[in-house]
Amino acid sequence: METTLDPVIQSKLLDFRRRWRRLVLLRGLGYTVLALVGGLLLLALVDWQWPLEPETRGMCSVGLLIFTGIVF
Repeated sequence: METTLDPVIQSKLLDFRRRWRRLVLLRGLGYTVLALVGGLLLLALVDWQWPLEPETRGMCSVGLLIFTGIVF
């Protein structure tokens, strides 16, 4: 019984792995950008509606960056 893959099949599997990794990377980067931009818009909206103290605004910004890092 032969246990090696056909070179054509192995080549196709390697191509699929490259495409899959690129797709996962781009999707992750897209979610990261979405989290950052959405968070900044939400923070700006909250700050516009209810003016925040500079310390509170800074803490919210740091929290947003931490959240974006977790998403990344």
